[in-house]
Amino acid sequence: MAKELTAADVAAFLAAKGMTLPEELTAAIENEKEDAAFHVLSATVSDDTEMEESEVVDYVTDLQVRLFGLAQDIRDNHKHEVRNVGQGQKDQTMFTVETHAGTLFVRLSR
Repeated sequence: MAKELTAADVAAFLAAKGMTLPEELTAAIENEKEDAAFHVLSATVSDDTEMEESEVVDYVTDLQVRLFGLAQDIRDNHKHEVRNVGQGQKDQTMFTVETHAGTLFVRLSR
């Protein structure tokens, strides 16, 4: 079964390929991402808790703000480099996230 493509889907594809988009398309992409995240999170929280619907909406809205903030922190602090290690090269991705308890430093090596 084929998926119906929206304007935001096409715009997201073009943005991923490096094309500069008008602000209204960029805003449409962000709104669609936020709506999709909200629906997935609210369904998960509703299924796993005994919260009232208004409590779920408040909780998911707060959780969504924190998750998108974390994603933005990672995007802003992301570094990628290739290092010579021993006889070969290692591909490393690093980022830091500020938390209430201090700084989290993550390094992924391949």
